[in-house]
Amino acid sequence: MTKKIFLLQFSLILLIFVFPPIFVKNGQNAALDLSKFNFFVLVNFCAALLLLAQKRMAEGPRSAAGTEASPRSAAQETEARPKMAADPKIFERPKRAASLLRAAVFASRVLVCYGSLLLLGIFFYVAQKFLEGGSAQVTLPQNFTGALACAFTLFAAALFEETVYRWHLPWALKKIANPKGGGEPETAASQRGGAAQTAANPKTGAETWKARAFFWGTEAACAVLFALAHRWQGALAVLNAFFAGIALRVCAVKAKGLAPGIAAHFLYNASALLFSL
Repeated sequence: MTKKIFLLQFSLILLIFVFPPIFVKNGQNAALDLSKFNFFVLVNFCAALLLLAQKRMAEGPRSAAGTEASPRSAAQETEARPKMAADPKIFERPKRAASLLRAAVFASRVLVCYGSLLLLGIFFYVAQKFLEGGSAQVTLPQNFTGALACAFTLFAAALFEETVYRWHLPWALKKIANPKGGGEPETAASQRGGAAQTAANPKTGAETWKARAFFWGTEAACAVLFALAHRWQGALAVLNAFFAGIALRVCAVKAKGLAPGIAAHFLYNASALLFSL
């Protein structure tokens, strides 16, 4: 993707999906209809799928680099195949154990993230009852079709917001600032290397600190944009979304993926709907 096309795509996402919710009229009398399919929800869902496809393409070079040693490993597996054929069940248990471990890690990440969101939601829900005395009016489904529409709306909202605010915006801003790199927070090893470079070369150290400042400024800007997208629900909902966005971003960085955050976000949306009953 050329730089001009990338900037055009990023501008369209800002204009079509990010900025409009910020300027929606504030108020607790806003209505949310979850009993039928919404065209804009479908548009957001399709946009999220396209961005996920772009994410997969952007991560392609990394996976390709990781498969450079695959011919040698394949040859080794070919040589060892006659030995393994004698007792193929030997390798079934490790594979099952690895699958169970991955499932346990995924579930733990979802539960930790969901628990954080739930605690924030309960706190701001109680505060809203005491301070603002109201909440957005929600139209609940009355039949099976409405229930499907409601479930799709909650999932599409989680998928869209996680894809846009937890991946695309941070990734795109860092890519615009540094086309050759940018990404997740630095590791301890890279921080030590940066400190060594700072001591050895003041100019390089200044550039390192500038990059760090831009990184955290980008993270803060994405959290603020996500919070302001909930302005239509009231001031306390904006604060809740700000801290929830931070928790979800940490989950995405730690998990190196969006799946745990999407699951936790969907569960939180469903829990918030139950609170509104």
